[in-house]
Amino acid sequence: GYSLDLALPSSRIAIEVDGPSHFLRPDSQGVRAPSGTTVLKRRLIAAAGWRVISVPFYDWGRLNTADERQAYLERAVAPLGAIAPQASPEGCTSLPSRSPSPQHEEGGSSLAAGASSMELSLKVRSEVERYALTEGHLRRLVKERGRVFSATVASTVVDRLCEFIEAAKGMSGTAHYALQATTEVSAEEARANVRTLHKNLEKQVQRRQRQWS
Repeated sequence: GYSLDLALPSSRIAIEVDGPSHFLRPDSQGVRAPSGTTVLKRRLIAAAGWRVISVPFYDWGRLNTADERQAYLERAVAPLGAIAPQASPEGCTSLPSRSPSPQHEEGGSSLAAGASSMELSLKVRSEVERYALTEGHLRRLVKERGRVFSATVASTVVDRLCEFIEAAKGMSGTAHYALQATTEVSAEEARANVRTLHKNLEKQVQRRQRQWS
């Protein structure tokens, strides 16, 4: 089955944090189309009656300030009832071009909670994909075991790792995550994050030995 990065069940809104592994290489116009597996997932979720909102890594990377990121997240998690989003052929709803007025859902706290969860999801996925895919650690671990790297299996591994990390951070009440020291993450915590991530990366490769062709 599929998992969602963030879900608002009462509104049947699924928010997917889509990193580089969810897209093909840019075409001649610089456009990055979603991969086949991503399109399939979006269509199946949409067919189940959910609206799928994608937060692409290239959009998130253009946001330079905390206010810009907060506004973007509020647009993503707002109920959207007054905007009637249009579904694309891939089954994914595009974010509205203008931010709706902040609205509260079921007690007034879900918007803030959704934004906080969304920001953590983005931080986790960005760091995990950079370490596992961009820096090539996952590919190296697979080759060390005499297997052939598969982008499809790698995407599943990254999804699982993100789920584990987000669940752990959520239970501890932590809203930040990084593999390098930041204003929120100490050097000691960052090193611990790297060790834990690499250990779990090795476990995922070991568990999926037969899936690597």
